[in-house]
Amino acid sequence: MAEVPSPIFNHNPTTKRCLPPPSTSGSQTLVSSTPTPETQQPEKEQPETDPELTPEAEPGKEKETKTLAALAKPPETPVPPRPATPVREPTPPPPAPSPCIFLTGATGFLGKVVLEELLRRSGELQINKIIILIRPKNGKGARARLLRELIKSPCFANLSPQWPGLVQVVEGDIVEANCGIEEEIYEEICAEITHVIHCAGTVNFSLPLREAAKHNITGVVNIYNLASDCSDLQRLVVTSSAYVTPHSAQPIQEKCLNLPLAAKDMLMVIEGGNMTEERLLGHTGHPNTYTLTKCIAENYLLERHTEEDEFPITIVRPSIISASKKYPFPGWIDSKAAFAGFVLGIGLGVLRVIDGDSKVMLDIVPVDDVARKLIDEALLRDINEEKKSKVVFSVSTKKFGFEVGTTATAIAEFFNSKKHTRSAKVTYIGPRNFKFKVHDYLHQKLPLLAAKTYSSVRSDEKMREETEKMGALVESINQTFPHFVHHTFDFTPEEEVTAGMDNKAYIQIVCEGVDKHILQPARKG
Repeated sequence: MAEVPSPIFNHNPTTKRCLPPPSTSGSQTLVSSTPTPETQQPEKEQPETDPELTPEAEPGKEKETKTLAALAKPPETPVPPRPATPVREPTPPPPAPSPCIFLTGATGFLGKVVLEELLRRSGELQINKIIILIRPKNGKGARARLLRELIKSPCFANLSPQWPGLVQVVEGDIVEANCGIEEEIYEEICAEITHVIHCAGTVNFSLPLREAAKHNITGVVNIYNLASDCSDLQRLVVTSSAYVTPHSAQPIQEKCLNLPLAAKDMLMVIEGGNMTEERLLGHTGHPNTYTLTKCIAENYLLERHTEEDEFPITIVRPSIISASKKYPFPGWIDSKAAFAGFVLGIGLGVLRVIDGDSKVMLDIVPVDDVARKLIDEALLRDINEEKKSKVVFSVSTKKFGFEVGTTATAIAEFFNSKKHTRSAKVTYIGPRNFKFKVHDYLHQKLPLLAAKTYSSVRSDEKMREETEKMGALVESINQTFPHFVHHTFDFTPEEEVTAGMDNKAYIQIVCEGVDKHILQPARKG
């Protein structure tokens, strides 16, 4: 809607004055040039004059003056009273439709917890429907994956068995146009959706650049297009990463990082293969393809989004996501990615040498804290609060961070207290130097080599496969994790972060979750 010019800067001398408000008697009269007794100003007292200094009026002058005054005076014709205009109450805007949430990534670790929280709080948030996008995988369609990966998941065990009735499953893929949704279904859901929460994407730090871009950039482009097609959309919330800003000695604020090129041009460079991965990472300062593509996706959203857009955007930046603190229950985790892999490696006794700094503070955040942040940003922010996009952190901050050395020791102590895992120990935490190589060979590579040889002698194929997996886990951790255990990131959210659970108690919860939901099922399998 065009902006109404201010009358201060668009003064028009021919503009008529507004009529006065209706009188209390129910009628309204125009303003007369003849003052009424009520409005007539009291006459000023005339000063006394010396009659000798006052010339006498010429004969006939007084009569002439009166005649002219009479001519100048308009005829006193009665003005009929004007009917009062009835005061009309402003028409209230139509009530906002009950929330219909479109959720991506529901089969992932974070997405499951977001879905569980939406279902658990559906009454409080007055949710009408939750539409989840699930892509086909390994020959299984969306409904088959819903049954196997969601309905049967322990994450939803505390909900009413009727919870699937609130969920509509749509098959598609964010990397495809219209998110891979059939045209008829696409139009149908776009007419219903009021909020979009985007959690899908890859968390693999070592994917080739084009592959990472397909999931983390192209996926965001398609989600934005879908959001633009939703006529009743109130807000789009996108999950990013706190590590989109490379490490800096300065505090890291809730601002988007400037890139060498516009986001769409960066994507063209990646898709065209016009620059090697190493050169591009060198230009931006990012340690891996994951953080780079997340950063480009943020820039794309902020570049495309304008004040004229009818819906606001919130980008939520979590740090290292780990097991739940409270919901759906303490210790819930089903992903080996990121910190869980670190815990698993130490717990199994295969990660004993860490390329890092023991004094660095890790920024770890419970998955249920991130889920609550996403939902609150989507549903509990006033749509009129701000129309422009914003970036918010979901972090623990340096003040409440987890020291690498202390955390590694606590993990080893936990698993050494268990009967099935008593080989956990950390022999070295430091830079990748000669000392690191000695410890790496003696305490990591040699034991794995011995186990692999033993499995070959016994023709134990299962043991050989497990040994190779453990070796790959250690290598992956020491390739991708150093960026996070060599640098303390000083994230500074605008909203103050208060002290939560004691760090030692939370690490205990994480270890119990990894042992129960990842290690024990793997051992049984």
